[in-house]
Amino acid sequence: MKKKAIVLLIMLGMVMQVSAFAMPEIPGTLDRIFTEEHTMYYVNVTDNEIPDITGTGYETLKKATKIYKEGEALTNENTTIIKNTSTGKKYRFVFTNESENLEISNVSIDNSGVLKVEGKIDKEGILKMFIFKPSSDDLDVSYTWDDVDESDMTQTVLDVVEFRAAGEGTQVTYSLPQTAGSGSYGIFITGDNLGKDYYNPGVYYASKSDLDKALEGFNEIAKLEASSENSKKLAAYIKQNSKLLYIDSEYFDKQLSEEAQLKACKEMFDENGYKTVDELQERFYKSVVTAWCTDGKNAEEILAAYKDNGTPKLYKEYCDLKSRTLVNNSIAMAKDNAEFEQIFNRMTSVSMINEAPAPAEIDAIFAKYMQYFGFSQAALDKYQNNKNVSARIMLGRPFTSASEIERIILSTEADKAPSGGGGGGGGGSTSHAGGTTGGNRVYAPEINAELEPDSEIKPADGFVFKDCENYEWAKTAIKHLYDNKIINGKGENHFAPQDNITREEFVKIIVNAFDFMGRSKTVFDDVNSSEWYAEPISTALYVGIINGISDTEFGVGMNITREDMAVIIYRAVNASGMKLDIEIDEKAELADLDTVSDYAAEAVNFLIEKGAINGSEGKFNPKSNATRAEAAQMIYQVIKIR
Repeated sequence: MKKKAIVLLIMLGMVMQVSAFAMPEIPGTLDRIFTEEHTMYYVNVTDNEIPDITGTGYETLKKATKIYKEGEALTNENTTIIKNTSTGKKYRFVFTNESENLEISNVSIDNSGVLKVEGKIDKEGILKMFIFKPSSDDLDVSYTWDDVDESDMTQTVLDVVEFRAAGEGTQVTYSLPQTAGSGSYGIFITGDNLGKDYYNPGVYYASKSDLDKALEGFNEIAKLEASSENSKKLAAYIKQNSKLLYIDSEYFDKQLSEEAQLKACKEMFDENGYKTVDELQERFYKSVVTAWCTDGKNAEEILAAYKDNGTPKLYKEYCDLKSRTLVNNSIAMAKDNAEFEQIFNRMTSVSMINEAPAPAEIDAIFAKYMQYFGFSQAALDKYQNNKNVSARIMLGRPFTSASEIERIILSTEADKAPSGGGGGGGGGSTSHAGGTTGGNRVYAPEINAELEPDSEIKPADGFVFKDCENYEWAKTAIKHLYDNKIINGKGENHFAPQDNITREEFVKIIVNAFDFMGRSKTVFDDVNSSEWYAEPISTALYVGIINGISDTEFGVGMNITREDMAVIIYRAVNASGMKLDIEIDEKAELADLDTVSDYAAEAVNFLIEKGAINGSEGKFNPKSNATRAEAAQMIYQVIKIR
């Protein structure tokens, strides 16, 4: 089964733009048989309507539902696929909109009365902006064209502004007159080069007198004692005056529990009050971010919404993490915003250490972010004197706190560096239930962990396993997972590809592959807490990707079936938030899918659609035990396109 990675598709598409394909006068109707080798075409349309691609001898397999935007991945949503019914050859069409029309992206009014129009245009154009006054009947609603009396437009129209637009970014700024009152203003923009007239019926503005009065009222409550009763008063005041204070209360008012709202308000009490609305806004957004996360809600949603106001210092680094689970779980424990920011920055730093690919990267992280770890002076001094060894020992460790890292630093000695290191040689260390091993020595003094059955092997350039001669189809997968410390061998240069893989062995590989963190409070009766598999099973249970064979037993020692393996991979993809933007030319047609258990059908079908399951001799064999080679191949097919 041939797959096309998204990057390849995009590169191919760029080449196709210079092909000899010419659309006829009626877009979407083919007037010829294709003879070129090219099978992908970019077609520009003048609006956002996607035409049907039809023609004699062609069958439409799928129609695009959205316009392709530069930089996007090519997906089922933005690609039309047709097939020549005689040859079976498929052709893909991606529709773009590269017209030279101006696009207005946003119109806003700040608390000083400055109106800003933002957008982009490829060639210069003259535009006209009408500013409609707030309605005399309801200040939260503006007048419209229907209300305009051409004999006296001053009753409904505040001003008409003509401006020249070009380029990208801010197109014009306009200051409302000092006589403008508080309320919602309607903004209508039109012009010859405007592809579509812009209209926003509710751009709110608060006059300086009303703004000052609203801030004074807020301060009267905020200077009081931070009691529950006063918090209720402050919450009510915020809901009633959010527009006047230029506060976006969507997340506070409608999506926080009452308890969380009061928690946010308690953060905003200040005996000195607030001198400016900007100062108030900053405290408000930070308080809402903290309350939102401690309310058990999705941290990423609120952080993205308030990224310009209430986010901690390491927000950008947080966004760059492969896995944010450790940070998200930790910040839920914060008691106030100061603690929230401290935990957020610290756990983001810890997560960066966990994801560092080499000792040099670990040292670079410490050099830049050491202030956030909270290490003692003794640990700081020890690291500076012995950082090369410490960094090598830390590589590949799934740390769950900064204190774990500090213990490693304080216990590190020069002669305890793992032989082979963790740098250019690929590392001679492997993580086992929280302890890092090198040779037969364990260098995590706080944990007495036994080596799991997959003992270390010494890496070398190229493929290190000598027992995979008849497993060419799985070699790339095995090498990738081994090189990235996701899977181990079973002795010196021995992988045992034909061996069945147990449930606990497979869970450990999945936890490594997706960088999952955390521990479950629930344990299974057959999981020995001192064994190597205890930690990965606890983590997998915590993130919700596994079940036991019963309420009390996990099934330690039992071989895993191919359908159960598919279910766990599918859950891991969903739990990690991973997006699989990939298209395959032809999915596997397997004859025994009717024998797949109901609970596994969705997972199996998903992995077939993404090309992660090919089957064997036309069958999936869902109830068969999975081998180590099969497990490596299925996991690799998914994680290689992360």
